[in-house]
Amino acid sequence: MNHKRSRASGLIGIRGVAEVAGVSPMTASRALSRPELVAADTRRKVQEAAKAVGYVPNRLAGALSRHRTHVVGLVIPTLQNLIATETIQGINAVLDARGIHLMIGEYGTSLAKEEELIHAFLAYRPSGLILQSTVHTPAAAEVVRRAGIPVVETGNLIKAPLDSNVSFSNYAAAKAMTEYLIRRYRKVAYVGFAVAENDRTRDRRRGYAAALRAAGRTVDPACMVDVPVRRQVGDRILVELLQAQPDIDAIFFGGHWIAVEALIECYRRGIDVPGRIALAGLDDNDLSEKLPPGLTTVRIPRAEMGRRSAEGLLKRIDDPNAPPFRIDVGFEIVRRGSA
Repeated sequence: MNHKRSRASGLIGIRGVAEVAGVSPMTASRALSRPELVAADTRRKVQEAAKAVGYVPNRLAGALSRHRTHVVGLVIPTLQNLIATETIQGINAVLDARGIHLMIGEYGTSLAKEEELIHAFLAYRPSGLILQSTVHTPAAAEVVRRAGIPVVETGNLIKAPLDSNVSFSNYAAAKAMTEYLIRRYRKVAYVGFAVAENDRTRDRRRGYAAALRAAGRTVDPACMVDVPVRRQVGDRILVELLQAQPDIDAIFFGGHWIAVEALIECYRRGIDVPGRIALAGLDDNDLSEKLPPGLTTVRIPRAEMGRRSAEGLLKRIDDPNAPPFRIDVGFEIVRRGSA
């Protein structure tokens, strides 16, 4: 069935919802905006139809003569670390110079929440979207495609993005750090976040395992530990690993904060770093450098990634015929005292 779409936005409008639900456009509109005025059975049919066709309400209908706003939406996993701040500042510096406002939403580890935010942002007809993820629900991916606006994904470097892609390879970064460690240490463990819907954490585990295999080493499942995405787990897992496998002499943490927590715990317990245990992380900031003896880590140019995402997005906004782009910002192994 050829559902009725808005010629301006490319999204299916209220008439398309009404067609699927078998009701009038006025009834469909009322069921979604004033559901208490509509019979329960009709309301249910309209809501199911809206979900089935990926309907996104226009919050600005009648309020603007333009079909797009001077707004770009950023959907990001977390706002609770300096790494996110660097990316946001890079994006905002470029957009602000053009008088475009940045709208930010945080989804944590839930792809359903990301889908919800994407729908909410599209309702305000932004000029473009930046998604700090490359894995989405099918419904979220579909509604983004229907929206017909420029989109940049930044979570991982991938071959088939929704539109454009600016990032680094999590697989290559983790593989490079593991290679660095196994040239110096006998038994290297890996600690990463346990997020089933996250390709970044999956690729970091793959990179670690690939480096071990390439060096002729055994990939020991007991040395690959998943931890929940929350604070105060790096210190605990450090102690547990050293107690369970005292022959481990290096740990690669696939996240910045858990590596910092482990380093602080070593300092608190008087554990010699790197004499007893070498520690390394992924991502870098001032704390990594200043916390004795300095944390060896993978530096990602987060501010540059944000800046180049925004610059590319603006080019696509200015010229709808401009092709999608894919930019690898790379990474750097930063060697400090911890490993």
